[in-house]
Amino acid sequence: MPRPFRILPRAGSTDQLSIEPLAAEHIAKLIDPLLDPKVYQWIEPHRDEASFWAFCEAIIAGPGDRFPDQTWWNHALFDRVSGAGVGRLEATFIGDQVEVAYLLGSRWWHRGMGSEALNWLVDEIRQAAPEITIWATVHPENEPSQRVLLRNGFSEVHDFPDTLRSYDPGDLVYLFDAKQD
Repeated sequence: MPRPFRILPRAGSTDQLSIEPLAAEHIAKLIDPLLDPKVYQWIEPHRDEASFWAFCEAIIAGPGDRFPDQTWWNHALFDRVSGAGVGRLEATFIGDQVEVAYLLGSRWWHRGMGSEALNWLVDEIRQAAPEITIWATVHPENEPSQRVLLRNGFSEVHDFPDTLRSYDPGDLVYLFDAKQD
């Protein structure tokens, strides 16, 4: 079994975003943007506020004994000007690979925030573990996220390890290519 990655997530910022390790006090600010049905066109939705709270509390608690080979970085995203909740950013470390994902409320789409968040996260990962392989998976109909990945150093691949935990059959798989940097 791979050993878990032991570096904790850090706070940071981009031009438009404040980024903080997800904590209980962030959940209330993320409910409105992340319970928006538009956000769940391609992923399983949270059914209600209670399920959203339970999910956030579980990821804040970390992988624990259920996933002893994993380390989770979960971040809350906030608009730097208004302080409003924007979305979530995550990295799941498993052995020598990490899977990244982001989720933004629809009000914040088409503003470059997905790219800013993704770039910040990739930079954090590369500083903490320069040799780690960075993966992302996306639903084939989620063209906006595919464009974000392609614009930010990821390439679609058809050969990938069966250890990707975020992969659902039919998903497209992307690999970060540091040479594109």
